[in-house]
Amino acid sequence: MAVNIPLPNSVAALEAVAAVKALNLAAVLGISSVVVEGDSKIVIKALLSEDISFADHGHLVEEAKLLSALFSFCSFSHVKRQGNSAAHHLARHASSQLVWIEDDPPNF
Repeated sequence: MAVNIPLPNSVAALEAVAAVKALNLAAVLGISSVVVEGDSKIVIKALLSEDISFADHGHLVEEAKLLSALFSFCSFSHVKRQGNSAAHHLARHASSQLVWIEDDPPNF
């Protein structure tokens, strides 16, 4: 999925926005089990915590937590940036609002 969004104030906020968008898309598509991976330890730790996040991106973390309850299985996992190369590649080449469901995106 590629969506143009206004840039948030921090990288952590952008990572939290990505989690919310991914969970919303999975819910709309009727997916029942999801694994959300991210390379921001701060955001993944906040998503895994039962505490309320008071960071500038805390409202996004809380929204992602609420959305996670829609799934029969939802986990949040930290991956090193090198392990997140597919997402990085897609983000760098996103230029329009597209969703790839079964096929690889063009030029992948």
